[in-house]
Amino acid sequence: MKKGFFIKSSLLSVAILSGSAGIINATIPKISENFPNISTTSIELLSTIPSITLLIVMLLGEAMFKKVPKKYLILLGIALVAISGVLPIMFEAYFVLFLSRLILGIGLGLFSNSTVTLVTEIFSKEDQGKMLGYRAALTSIGGAVLVIVGNSLSTIRWNYIFLAYTVAIPMDESFLDASQYISLQLVHSLLKIVSIISFL
Repeated sequence: MKKGFFIKSSLLSVAILSGSAGIINATIPKISENFPNISTTSIELLSTIPSITLLIVMLLGEAMFKKVPKKYLILLGIALVAISGVLPIMFEAYFVLFLSRLILGIGLGLFSNSTVTLVTEIFSKEDQGKMLGYRAALTSIGGAVLVIVGNSLSTIRWNYIFLAYTVAIPMDESFLDASQYISLQLVHSLLKIVSIISFL
């Protein structure tokens, strides 16, 4: 694997999604208004459930996915993040919203550890420090930008905030250079379907 600009930008682009779990926090009141029969506690749980599932995946993932190449875990994680953004647009139901937040946490958990592991595996110690620093910065910046974009979209319609997660869709191309793996092609096809649906 070349350590050039392409692989660096591919790994760093994923960091933009890492800080995206909390983008709905400011929209909780609007979500609550849309689901008057759902308790406030259940609505607020939507903010925290991604962090819980992310933590579980990060703790168990190392043992569960030890033999799976990290690159493919990152790709699957990106696909799940994209799906989590499309589901609430298609189905305005609390259960679907809750499910999408679970999926988001799983997706974030899959690539959070994997990106760090890849950085330590393929870069020198000097470059590792730089890459991890850039990653931390982009996580913060990306999270802030997605909050702004998501909140702007929510002024049009409350669930449009989740369209911010579709930024994950174009990121798949950076990790699709091994077409001999059928599983990768399936994920690639899934992302294309998600892309089409999100703009219907």
